[in-house]
Amino acid sequence: MAIVSKDTTLQLWDVSLNEKPSLNWHARNVSNDELCLQVPIFDTDVAFLDGGNNSAVCSTAFGKVRQYDFRQGRRTCSEDL
Repeated sequence: MAIVSKDTTLQLWDVSLNEKPSLNWHARNVSNDELCLQVPIFDTDVAFLDGGNNSAVCSTAFGKVRQYDFRQGRRTCSEDL
C-alpha cells in the first residue's frame, strides 16, 4: 500500500494478511529552502511506474511532480518532471 499526505512523503507498507503491517520503504524529505526552513510537501496522488517494482511518481498540491526510485533501498527523488 502506498501512502502520501499533507505532512508525509511517499511511504510503502506491506499489508499482507499473515503479518502486522510494516513500513517497507519511505521517501526522504526534500531539502530545506535557502532560509533553512522546511519545504511543505502536500503530496496528493501517487502512481507506480514499471509495474510498481522500481519507481513511483507523486504529484503535489503546489504543482510539483516527483519521481522516486526505490531500487536497492535508495530514497532518491527527481523533481519538476
